[in-house]
Amino acid sequence: MQKNFRPIACFCLLLVLCVLSFGCGLQDSSKPAIQPQQKELVFAGDIYPPFTYMDIHGNMAGIDIELMQEACRRLGYKSTYKVIPWNNKDKMLGSGEVDAVWSCFSMNGRDDRYAWAGPYLDTRHVVIVGKHTNIKSLADLNGRRVIVQYSSQPEKLLLERKTPDVPRVRDLYSTKNVDALFSALRMGYVDASACNELVAQQYQRIFSGDFVILEQPLMISHLGVAFSKDKQELRASFDAVIKEMRKDGTVERILERYKNGQNEVGGVNEGANKRKQVSFITR
Repeated sequence: MQKNFRPIACFCLLLVLCVLSFGCGLQDSSKPAIQPQQKELVFAGDIYPPFTYMDIHGNMAGIDIELMQEACRRLGYKSTYKVIPWNNKDKMLGSGEVDAVWSCFSMNGRDDRYAWAGPYLDTRHVVIVGKHTNIKSLADLNGRRVIVQYSSQPEKLLLERKTPDVPRVRDLYSTKNVDALFSALRMGYVDASACNELVAQQYQRIFSGDFVILEQPLMISHLGVAFSKDKQELRASFDAVIKEMRKDGTVERILERYKNGQNEVGGVNEGANKRKQVSFITR
């Protein structure tokens, strides 16, 4: 009797262990599978309505923000937008503090400086004048006072004058504040302003009847997303999805809401029409 006790006890113990193991297996299989976390990408730019601006709820909004969010959704990324001083963009890209710059950034003449995804939009830089002006064409800007945004394509174009058809202005002012482009014009401090056409159209709606946009553009800009050159794989992914978004009409659908003023704020500071002073103007 004593000889048979040990094998029976071992068998019972083994049976109990099997049952427990099977039960644990059932319990584990009922748990939801842990989903891998989405990688987060940080995009950067400055405030440049209607492309990038803060809405009435304190959230980033605008054409570029909507395009960025949709592109990231399709590629399976989470996205964060960081407002930065525009002059810091190269340093922050190089250090990896941001993954890309997405802020109405023109690819023109910058092919070798960044790895570009796009263009996602082809847009015009135009000249805005007061409704009673005698400036009717770009040639009429010769000898005039013009204000542009600092470090913009119009500033570069008017300073360098690489082609003879670019007017030779008398004074060129640069500002960090988009509102100042239109405040300066309304107050008579300058004869004309130059900026992206979509920006000009937003202010034209707010200051109804005050501004006229010249028919002839200063230049056509091809807007893209700028990555550092060591992020070619990421650039290629976004380049492909941007092409897809242009082809399926997503880009145009987003753009139309801003062209027609259907977005609530329109990308323009609510107090813009109350401003009476020019700020941050430098020669």
